Amino acid sequence: MNNLSFLSFFRPSYPDLVHQGVARTVALQTLILTLLAISFKQPLLLSFVVFEFLVRTLYGPRFSLVSRIAKTFQPLLFASDDKKLAGSPKRFAQFAGLLFSASAGIAWLLTGQFTWPFYLLAVLTIFSALEAIVGWCAACFVFNYLMKIGLVPESVCVKCAKLEYDSRA
Repeated sequence: MNNLSFLSFFRPSYPDLVHQGVARTVALQTLILTLLAISFKQPLLLSFVVFEFLVRTLYGPRFSLVSRIAKTFQPLLFASDDKKLAGSPKRFAQFAGLLFSASAGIAWLLTGQFTWPFYLLAVLTIFSALEAIVGWCAACFVFNYLMKIGLVPESVCVKCAKLEYDSRA
């Protein structure tokens, strides 16, 4: 029975609700990490960004160092932003970040040059800045649009289906 609870601890999951302030703090950290990776052309920083997006996509904040730091500093940075948002669009945003950062890493490995990774990381940096500074999540906007046109079923995010798109989602 202990083995079952141990294995269930590592089962992929994502929270139903996400704090807006914590999400913005995670985006701020992603912004800083991508700017450092671009500035210093550091594959180790890019590897960390890819790993963090992978962990947050699969497990949510449970195993993410960036999420743990965000929960600690969120009251200092975004104390008034305690709104709770649906988790599914934020998970989609983590997946989009994973696609951009992993594509940058693969392009860097295959070409040995930093041109294409620079552009991919620049897009990720811009979207992270929008989330961190303004509170606007581009991937959440895309997720809600995909729900409206029927590519994402309403059963994926019941909370999203009941709400109109909020530009700060």
